[in-house]
Amino acid sequence: MDPRITRPAQPSDTPLAPTHQAGPGALNQVAGSPAFNEPVTGLVSRGRNAPVPSLEQGATQASRVDNADDESAGPSLSAQGSRASLSATRQRDALESRFSPDRRENDKQATVRESRWATGIWNGLRPEQLEPLVDHVRLMVTSANVFEGLFHEFEAYVRVSERHRVEQGFTAARSLSTRLDAWEDSPEQSARALCELLADGNADGRADFKDMVDGLETCINNLNEDRTQVARGRPFFQDRGRLPIPEDQRREESAFSRHAGISDSNTRTRSAENYFSEDLEHYKGMVQRAPDSLTVRKFRESGTPFIGGASGSIENILLIMNTYKHVDDLSSAEFKSREHLLGLYTAMLVSAGHHSVLECVLPARDYGYFEHVPNPLTRGYAPAIRALASRLREVGLEGEGALTAV
Repeated sequence: MDPRITRPAQPSDTPLAPTHQAGPGALNQVAGSPAFNEPVTGLVSRGRNAPVPSLEQGATQASRVDNADDESAGPSLSAQGSRASLSATRQRDALESRFSPDRRENDKQATVRESRWATGIWNGLRPEQLEPLVDHVRLMVTSANVFEGLFHEFEAYVRVSERHRVEQGFTAARSLSTRLDAWEDSPEQSARALCELLADGNADGRADFKDMVDGLETCINNLNEDRTQVARGRPFFQDRGRLPIPEDQRREESAFSRHAGISDSNTRTRSAENYFSEDLEHYKGMVQRAPDSLTVRKFRESGTPFIGGASGSIENILLIMNTYKHVDDLSSAEFKSREHLLGLYTAMLVSAGHHSVLECVLPARDYGYFEHVPNPLTRGYAPAIRALASRLREVGLEGEGALTAV
């Protein structure tokens, strides 16, 4: 798609006349960072009939996953036609012989290991090691500010039902910026405090990071006529496998506490107890497995912990990353840096009790990241987690607790 394409007419066929030129000059006035946000202003200036070039290219990412790795082909842990393939019943029997399930039907030890790894990452990070993450969050804040400044130019293309989400994202970005300022002004610049800042659902009801990311995703997708994301068409997103737990059946400690990680109270380690300075909302205590879900069945049979299903937050972050610079255009150093960031966001979501490790990695694989990590839903949990652990070490993410399969 030619990036010089003109903006289409509004639904009323009246040309949309911007009050100022949405180009690098305006960008410098609004954000002062053309290298970061030209893709954002360019997206607005092209209008809805010009899909984001990076998203248009993004369809190629799904082709990186070979047919044998497609979980839509069936629940077998092995590639289709493999002589080693087990029947669903034998898979279940084998798994049950290896572990006893917790309240959520997950392997108790797997959730403990993942929780220990996630909190260990944050425990081991020094302030200077947090700079790339803080810079990336600041970049998204700036993008939200740019979108807000140009909102009058593309508001007509945003579905009425989604405008509140966009405006909520703008508000969240301003709040998050203020809170980041406070964190950076603190003497210790604690990694754990930064994790808590990003780990949505504080006692005062703020979910600044998630709301900002959701708002950015909504802006981008409303300006993309296809309204598609690379991973959203995959079976694990089409069938999320989760249902809300009725409020009168929620366990308060599971849904709202200072504890970290995805293990339950019977297996939670001391290092995860009272990890945060205040109570946080944990998604693991808000949802439960949908009993008839094929996705849930695949998680169970593969031994992969199911907490909240495939992470929509990670998917949205990936979409935003691709809007800045498409994965196919990254240098090897930039690619490694992206995977490092995705690992940190994963550690945050696991520490916050929102998702398991591989629930975050599943969408990332469809964007071309962690490409050597096999699909856990078809190849099994152990080989996927071993390959991921190896790659995370390569990109410099290895905390106090190693990520292991056993």
